[in-house]
Amino acid sequence: MFGRRKTSELKPLLETIREQVSFIAQSVNTQNGLQQKLNELSQKIDEQNENNRKMQFSAAQEFDQMRKAISRQSDSFEDLLDTISERTQELDALSEQLKNAQKKERALLQLSICCREQLGLIRNQIQDNQAWADQFRMMDADAAKYLHAAHLQEIGMPGETVDFDLHEVIKVIDTQEERLSGCVAVVYRRGMIYNGEVLMKAQVAAYKGRGIASE
Repeated sequence: MFGRRKTSELKPLLETIREQVSFIAQSVNTQNGLQQKLNELSQKIDEQNENNRKMQFSAAQEFDQMRKAISRQSDSFEDLLDTISERTQELDALSEQLKNAQKKERALLQLSICCREQLGLIRNQIQDNQAWADQFRMMDADAAKYLHAAHLQEIGMPGETVDFDLHEVIKVIDTQEERLSGCVAVVYRRGMIYNGEVLMKAQVAAYKGRGIASE
């Protein structure tokens, strides 16, 4: 009797213990599940961090390559600017040299014209002296050769048709011969053409036929 009663008294206690054990077991299972999920989450975080690290490393490499490329382009651009600056300076120097050469060329052309005029004056002075006239013709031929070599063309010869772009008519001579009308009668000073440009018109006297008005 006593043993049966004691067992009945312990029964609620045992039931309570079983419930506590069951609760503890469930708690342990729950904790294990949470730990597994935590481990899985930690693994995912680690994987994400590794991916982020790889992406950062790749981005850093791309940035470094871009920086190097920009640096090379910058150097190339600076080299180009330096080359342009050098070429500009060379062109400026050449332009200045060309201007100086053109000034010298003009001065030499004026000197040639002056010398040719002097020869013309000498010719007029010695035309009655046959010996000097023969000598002058040789000098005149040499001068014509030098002028041709320098691309200088003399204009103004008796018998030429008057061209007011080439001739300056300073005197008009009447003539009865219509075929001579409008032609050069006398050349007072020869003109000069250089590379197609009229440097100086020839000063001439021109024939005028009957009924032809002077310009």
